[in-house]
Amino acid sequence: MFKTCNNSGFHLTFKNGITISVQWGEGCYATGVDSISTGVEARSAEVMIWDGNEHTLTFDTGDTLGYLSPDRVAVLIANTAAAVGLADLSTRLQAAGFISIFQE
Repeated sequence: MFKTCNNSGFHLTFKNGITISVQWGEGCYATGVDSISTGVEARSAEVMIWDGNEHTLTFDTGDTLGYLSPDRVAVLIANTAAAVGLADLSTRLQAAGFISIFQE
């Protein structure tokens, strides 16, 4: 499922029941946020990930991981789509260097 967030981000929910939120609007952990006539642009964005039971993936910095480049967001999206649950996603993201420990 796709969901838009006030023209400054989106949510993707995959078959595995995990949702990733990518946000870059005002007040987000993002850089280069610029409102233009066609929407909002930014050089980086923040990400939050949770499952259908509302358990949130915790990064070293908390529930939200900010200031991510498009390339790093793409890695998070691919791993989120491929995971079979938050524990599996945590393992994948540890290997990719995004988090050091998994917490619910």
